[in-house]
This record gives sequence, C-alpha cells and structure tokens, in this order.
Amino acid sequence: MCENCADLVEVLNEISDIEGGDGLQLRKEHTLKIFAYINSWTQRQCLCCFKEYKHLEIFNQVVCALINLVIAQVQVLRDQLCKHCTTINIDSTWQDETNQVEEPLSIERECKEGSTERQKSIEKKSNPTRICNLTEEESSKSCDPFSLWSTDEKEKLLLCVAKIFQIQFPLYTAYKHNTHPTIEDISTQESNILGAFCDMNDVEVPLHLLRYVCLFCGKNGLSLMKDCFEYGTPETLPFLIAHAFITVVSNVSIVWNWF
Repeated sequence: MCENCADLVEVLNEISDIEGGDGLQLRKEHTLKIFAYINSWTQRQCLCCFKEYKHLEIFNQVVCALINLVIAQVQVLRDQLCKHCTTINIDSTWQDETNQVEEPLSIERECKEGSTERQKSIEKKSNPTRICNLTEEESSKSCDPFSLWSTDEKEKLLLCVAKIFQIQFPLYTAYKHNTHPTIEDISTQESNILGAFCDMNDVEVPLHLLRYVCLFCGKNGLSLMKDCFEYGTPETLPFLIAHAFITVVSNVSIVWNWF
C-alpha cells in the first residue's frame, strides 16, 4: 500500500474507533490528513486504501462530516461578520449623535454646559451597547470551534470540500468498482429530493455527488457564503477564504439545478 493510502487508512481506522452516537466528529488533524490525500489523488489516482469495502463506507461518512464541518465554519464566520457589521453601525450612529451635540458648543458658554451634559448622557446610553457587543464577541470567540484554526487551515477545509463537488474524486471512482446504485436505481422520493437542487438529466454524474450537493445546499451552504460576502469587507473577510468560497460555488454549479 502506498504511503498516502496508508495514511488515509490510519485516519479512517481512528475515526471508526472514536465514532459516537452523536455522529462522526472530525478533528483538525484528521481533516488536514484527508485534505493531503485528496489533494494528491489527482496525480496518483491510487485506490488501494479502498480494497476493504468498510473503508469506502467510512470515507463516505467522512465526506458528509467534512461538508457539515464547512457549514459550521461558514456559519461561525457569517455570524462574526454580521456582528462586526452591527458594531460598526452602532459606532457610526454614536459618532453622529456626538457630533450633533458638539455643534452648539462654539455658540454660547451656557449652551456648552448644557451640551456637555447631553453628551455625557448619550455616552452613558451608548457605551453599554458597545460593551455588550464586545462581551458577546469575546463570548462567541471562546465558543468558536474554529478559533484554533489558522486561515490557511480553514482554506484547506474549504478546498477539500470543493474537491468533493468534482466528478474526479476518489470516492466516486472507487464506487465504480463496487456494486452501487445509480440515478436510475433510486426511489422516486429521493429522486424528487435530489432534483430540487441538482440536474438529474445527466446519468453519468455520480449519485453520491448529487447527494453531497443536496446535503450542502439543503443546509444553506450557498446562502451562508452569500451572507459572508454581503457582511464582509476586504479587511474582515480574508482573500484566501473568499477565493475558496468561489471555488466551492463554481464546483457546485456544475451539477446544481439553476432552473
């Protein structure tokens, strides 16, 4: 067995051993090793790690877990960008109110004293809101499961999922060598569910690819990414992450039912 496949089998065995009742939970080190395998697969296209069918099924669960992990990552980022945008709007309003109070200061001394009192009153009312937002942001950061992930690692997670939405993916090739259902074999109910998001006319598209796209879109993955672009700025939305978003959306659009 080649080195890359051996590393993947080790990860799959570890994941299989720690899998609990709440669903498969991927650790960061597992995610990065899986990314390394997927990223190098296009050059090697080795499938010796899937000689045992159980590894194929575990990898199928891993792919679903990766998609769920990306959804969680984008959700956290969207919430942070939204909160940052809200804080900026509050600061802008606070600044406008302060300027309105400061304008009469140069007219009369008596007016200055009154304006100072009003300014203090406004600051007292505004500061709690700003402190509250800061506290919520710090609380959100402490609860952020991705706070220990670097931007580069977050990008790798996104690119890993982007590759899942490509037809040239190890899982789809491996399934071709095993007995597996095709689009023509699935139930009418599942066909209707997949058809809500995917183009079902191309029977050559792997069934699992359609299922993964349905999972991603069904959990509002595209909508969350759109929100990130709307709330984000070049300063708050890293270029690497924004570019990875575009890669994911581009790959999804290949099988997405636009109409």
